[in-house]
Amino acid sequence: MNQISLARSLLSTLCGVAFSAASLAAPPPNNASTSLTITPTPVVLSGDATADAVADTLTTSGAVSTTVIDEGKITLEMATFGGLPVTTATLGYIWSPLSPGNISPSGGATSSPLDFDGLGFVDGTTASFRAHYVTGGGATKADTHFSPIIDVSAVADTCEGFNVSADFASGDGGPPPGATGPWAFRITLENCTGVNLTGIKAQGGSNGWAPMTSYVPSKGSVNVRNNNKNQVLTWNLNMLNGTTETILVTVNGNIPASAVCDSIRYLSGPWSAVYNAGSGPQKSAYTGRVSVQVTCP
Repeated sequence: MNQISLARSLLSTLCGVAFSAASLAAPPPNNASTSLTITPTPVVLSGDATADAVADTLTTSGAVSTTVIDEGKITLEMATFGGLPVTTATLGYIWSPLSPGNISPSGGATSSPLDFDGLGFVDGTTASFRAHYVTGGGATKADTHFSPIIDVSAVADTCEGFNVSADFASGDGGPPPGATGPWAFRITLENCTGVNLTGIKAQGGSNGWAPMTSYVPSKGSVNVRNNNKNQVLTWNLNMLNGTTETILVTVNGNIPASAVCDSIRYLSGPWSAVYNAGSGPQKSAYTGRVSVQVTCP
């Protein structure tokens, strides 16, 4: 091979490498994000067609105005299999839009009553929810995106015992491979034991790929223990009967470039609490997990 041919071959190889690197680079992040809150949780089923809970969304952006955001539409989606509510841990689940869809935000916010009986929930059902924001289009717009995913449980009885739930999540819920956060989730404690409680220990983890960057409890103290790449938080507090307390946890990390399209990546681990209402130590049920779904361009 002469020098000219060698140079052309080398140039072609370098161009191919550059093209491959460019094709693997993460696309620019969405210019807006939506948080999702479903309260109260766990949802208490009414047994009729009345609303059992409210889903609130808030879409924000540092790049476009609230007026532009309000030109888009929000649709709530629930994971289903065979028409029944399930979590994203169920093989073969699909995302089903809830009615009414295409809700117009006001000031970036929407609020939708949900009849969980009508959605197919029975005592003990847990299902995954997310919000889908669709751009209003135009030269200046808020990008189409998803909220993170939260798992919501329903019970048949009125509030009783001690409940722990993950009822809020924010950040890009459909990040592409190579994307970064931050993301946030909220854990809520509810004391329905009938007595004031002291010495409660609520515990849960972040995840192994997006380390925790901050936590903000509404009261009490928090100890953090590193477990490999995961942080385990132990939240110590006292609670009056009939009250709720919250802790907001923020995490940040990188979605690997090799992440599988449509795969679920968890932001939080299951949380639970140990408490004593007078008959010895008891442990609450575990929460669902907050997650995002890798979405390839």
